[in-house]
Amino acid sequence: MNDILQFTLGPVQGFVAQARRTRDFWAGSFLLSYLTGKAMLAVIDKKGKITFPVVQDEDVINDPLLRAISVQKGLNFAESFPVIGSIPNRFMAEVPPGFSGEDCVNAVDAAWQEIASEIWDRYISPVADYGNGTQQIWQRQVNGFWDMNWVVGGESDLLDRRKNWRSYIPPEEPGDKCTLMENSQELSGYLRIHDRDAQKRFWHELGKSVPGMDLHYDERICAIALIKRLFPRIFKPGGTSFPSTSYLAAVPWLANLKKNKEEKEKAIAFSIEARKKLKGNEDPMLFFQKSEDADLWDFLSLDGTCFFSSTLGNDSLWDPSTAECRQQLLELQKKFKEEPSPFYALLLMDGDRLGALLSEKGEEGKKAVSEAVKVFSSQVDNTIKSHNGLTVYAGGDDVLALLPLDKALPAAAQLRGKYMEAFQDFNKPEDTTISAAIVYAHHHAPLKQVIAKAHQILDEDAKERSGRDALAVTVWKTGGAVINWSVPWELKTQDGDLVSIDFQLNKLLLALGNKKLTNSWIYNIRKVFQEPLGSDFKVPEGIDLQKLLSAELMRSREIDLSSAQAEEIVNDLLTLCCYQWRDNKKQVQRDDSKFSLSGALLVKFLVTRGAKM
Repeated sequence: MNDILQFTLGPVQGFVAQARRTRDFWAGSFLLSYLTGKAMLAVIDKKGKITFPVVQDEDVINDPLLRAISVQKGLNFAESFPVIGSIPNRFMAEVPPGFSGEDCVNAVDAAWQEIASEIWDRYISPVADYGNGTQQIWQRQVNGFWDMNWVVGGESDLLDRRKNWRSYIPPEEPGDKCTLMENSQELSGYLRIHDRDAQKRFWHELGKSVPGMDLHYDERICAIALIKRLFPRIFKPGGTSFPSTSYLAAVPWLANLKKNKEEKEKAIAFSIEARKKLKGNEDPMLFFQKSEDADLWDFLSLDGTCFFSSTLGNDSLWDPSTAECRQQLLELQKKFKEEPSPFYALLLMDGDRLGALLSEKGEEGKKAVSEAVKVFSSQVDNTIKSHNGLTVYAGGDDVLALLPLDKALPAAAQLRGKYMEAFQDFNKPEDTTISAAIVYAHHHAPLKQVIAKAHQILDEDAKERSGRDALAVTVWKTGGAVINWSVPWELKTQDGDLVSIDFQLNKLLLALGNKKLTNSWIYNIRKVFQEPLGSDFKVPEGIDLQKLLSAELMRSREIDLSSAQAEEIVNDLLTLCCYQWRDNKKQVQRDDSKFSLSGALLVKFLVTRGAKM
């Protein structure tokens, strides 16, 4: 009789979330998936069978990433090798008697060392002598990074119990710390306070040895962060193209600009000037078709920072030799009708109580859950692409994606629908739901803070505060969150009907058109209740909130509405602004006495696309 193996690879957030660039984000996610695939193959090679997630049908591997790994020779990543990580960091398998999880550990270690050695030999070794113990730092960090846990047994919670015994604690590292992974020592080995010039020399020489703009002049990073940064060069000879957050923010503006003849002419003049000094670092093929936009291709290929006056005029981001060119571009930029919105979106989704559901089911039930998850996961990338987005990870019930501001909510709503469809044959559809977090982030905001915020609001707001099967939204400026809002996927109207979030928001956006919920209206409401902006507060007894808000809205000089229009808009706003959650029976509840302006602020943000936030 076969035994049951449970295996997990980590750290997850400690590896994926600590990223400065979108390609760091992708590399961390992909490598975690890739290495777990290596552990799975160690099981399959010993005549075991992966039972969760569903990656094989009998003896045939059907997961595209695992199938590619199974035929891979060394570090040869063929052109057709999947780009998206589809393997979760945890799996279960039937294994023959005597199988040891150490075979999985050894497979992961061997694959990791192979990648690390290739990067060391290509890029670090030639300049290691400029450092102070650089090779020792590299070996210490690479050899001691992964935390793997495994158990063999029949009880579903054995792995969680094993992880609670965890005795390994990463050692505190000496010296100056990595600018990305703050608990790790940076690779030069010098102390900046004593050896600034030597440290600077090491990073200058290393910067010359790596391609293009892979390493910014002010980055001093550890071995793990450097592996993530340079892995795309190992994965594909020319590197893996991922748009910058600035480019993502500019995509809606670019899409509108190319439809306007006058704006196109301005863009062509802009790109001619830019090409004198500024290189194009983006790949427009992710969003546009060269056959349709050949005349604008040089413009569309420009680095995303070229489209914003705040970054184009920031001398610290550019080589000094570009100063005159950038000044001319700033003058040309003023001729465009408007600038792009400075915000893009990060989408994070996670199935609700899937682990508990698996533990409740027998073997047939587990197989049905696995099949449903597989169906959902296979649809994620096409859905994200159809919304002009970029899938970072789509494995099991988890989704990570980057999207333009205007596409995030529709994409999330559509994916939620596909998740529900995948589980439609289950007896209790309310047990098979998915929650989501969207962070509308300023393109200047540190990416690792944005990622961490998405995980926080998914767990604390969507799943806990709103009762799961819910969406949490944050608007994140450079200084932090300015809006936090969470509600169930369906909202209860004043009449007791249930409407979807995207329907309710779209209804309001259409009703407002170019009219905007002005600062004066929002701050007058705050003044009436004498509460901090965006916080929850109780509506005092005897106050008819709908009439009060309608009257305040009609008093605004900046928005012209009839009494009926104002009342309808306020009624719809109240559906977004009152506290709504799912109870223990998973039914949507509404409390009109608990009110927050966060919903109204979100509508204002979406109408203005973040202008003057």
